[in-house]
Amino acid sequence: MTKQEQQPWEQKPKELNNHYYFFMKYLEHEGKISIPKFYKKLKQETEKNHEFSYKLPTWKTFETWAYLEEWVKRKEAYQKYQNELLLDKIQQSYLDDLEEIFSLNQSITKEGLGKAKAILSDDKFSGFNFEKVMKGTDIAIQNNRLVTGEPTEIIKSDNKNDNDNTLEIVLTTPPKESDEDESGDGVKS
Repeated sequence: MTKQEQQPWEQKPKELNNHYYFFMKYLEHEGKISIPKFYKKLKQETEKNHEFSYKLPTWKTFETWAYLEEWVKRKEAYQKYQNELLLDKIQQSYLDDLEEIFSLNQSITKEGLGKAKAILSDDKFSGFNFEKVMKGTDIAIQNNRLVTGEPTEIIKSDNKNDNDNTLEIVLTTPPKESDEDESGDGVKS
């Protein structure tokens, strides 16, 4: 079993408990604050009858602890670590949301295709123009592909080299449905 590397904000082996106690107070303070301002804040708290676990040292002693034990540098390392944890959580949440959206889009597309197949397989059904149903289904599939980042068209490249049969994959926006009837008489359906 290997010993885990000590983090900069953890108590150093030779760091005294009272030194580390005040470092932890500094670490708990939100945002950046200079050592002199932080000391003033602690001094004000002691004047308001606030008691610490250890007696607040003189300014010179406090300043020496902060300098020798690199409080500012250690606090920056801790804040960087906390920011990385937060970023990881945000990224994981984003990926989880994308996965949920993709799954939802897939189920909507499958449901829509199932309904279209049911309509097409019913010989007695005459309520819709089947070409419009198929065109609508095609548009829905293209929209789903755009949402999920899949290609919507595959076009053969016009490469002059006959031996190179590469395909160009293009993301396009789906065609807009026409408001006019396909017969061209201008009557909306």
